[in-house]
Amino acid sequence: MHPDLPLLLELQSLDVEIARLNGEIASLPKHIAEIETRLKFHVEQLDSDRKTLAAHYKERKDCEKEIVVIREKISKYRDQMTAVKTNEQYRAFQQEIEFAEGHIRQFEDKILEKMVLDEGLESAVKKAEAALNAEKAEVEKEKKVVSERTRQDETELAAKKKHREELVSKISERSYCEYTRLSRKPPAIAEIRNGTCQGCRVKLRPQVVNEVRSNSTIRYCESCHRMWFYVAPEVAPASITIHHS
Repeated sequence: MHPDLPLLLELQSLDVEIARLNGEIASLPKHIAEIETRLKFHVEQLDSDRKTLAAHYKERKDCEKEIVVIREKISKYRDQMTAVKTNEQYRAFQQEIEFAEGHIRQFEDKILEKMVLDEGLESAVKKAEAALNAEKAEVEKEKKVVSERTRQDETELAAKKKHREELVSKISERSYCEYTRLSRKPPAIAEIRNGTCQGCRVKLRPQVVNEVRSNSTIRYCESCHRMWFYVAPEVAPASITIHHS
């Protein structure tokens, strides 16, 4: 067997793991950013609902103050009615009182409308507060898990990179250059299994299969141009026949 082939195969497997670890390390901060963005949206929504409730409360209080002012006016109108001398003046005060009472009903309707809206909103805010507290705890828990996973991945990645350097030092410069060139479109090395190149699925002639069987030289696929590594076919276990006497 060519001395570089098993080393190149191990290097290829190692590079797959290194790529996986790099991808996972890069994706973990994105995962945290996503859940923090979702949490931020829920916080902002809750703040918006609280501000809406506060605004409605202020509107109701303002309406109640207006009602007090109008009632005071009505009370004065009634006091003044006792002193009028003509029906025309009396009717004028009645119209003012009716007009003022109409304003009171408008303010009361507005207060009732806000109370109905706020009843549902207050319930939603209470539920959102409870859900947000649970979500915050879950996010913190997830961040700890991600932090620990990142630490483990970085430790494993450093070990694999060191092992890779050791492997590369054992591979001939020519083989490693070829591997690096072919790795731009992985895999660089394709197995020959059951007479087929596993890189491009091209069926090989029996003569070619016999030539690469020993793995004594580095051969390349004529179709996909990957390096070849022959893998002996799996032998099915022999069936056992039981003879009864």
